[in-house]
Amino acid sequence: MEQKEIKITRNEAIILNQILAGIKVKGMGVDARRKMIGLKLDLGRMAKTAEDFQKQTVESHKPENFKELQAIDTEAGKKEFEKLSQEIESKVYEVLNPYYEELVTIHFDGIAAEEFDILSEQNELNLSALEFLNQKLLA
Repeated sequence: MEQKEIKITRNEAIILNQILAGIKVKGMGVDARRKMIGLKLDLGRMAKTAEDFQKQTVESHKPENFKELQAIDTEAGKKEFEKLSQEIESKVYEVLNPYYEELVTIHFDGIAAEEFDILSEQNELNLSALEFLNQKLLA
């Protein structure tokens, strides 16, 4: 089969990774299982990279005295910390939103419709998850 390119946002890749994490491949052919494992590995690396980027982004927006400000136990201190947290959250969102919405390409040899049928029979997935998988996995 011809290698398929899946163009999805980073956010969709993370969602696909989460869905595939719970997928049973029992009954699928060896070739289809290997393809699914390869895809899951690629998506897992992508999800880990995104998680690391998110952590770095959050940390880079915290002031050096963040922990000290968080520890202030007065009413005024709590209000000031809450205001700071909201400012940080807003700045982080400005960076992360475009990052997660950026299109990425994943190379994946799609699986045959028969293999997809086995996958859908072996897993209790809602219609939205099946539709998403259908769009991304079929050859």
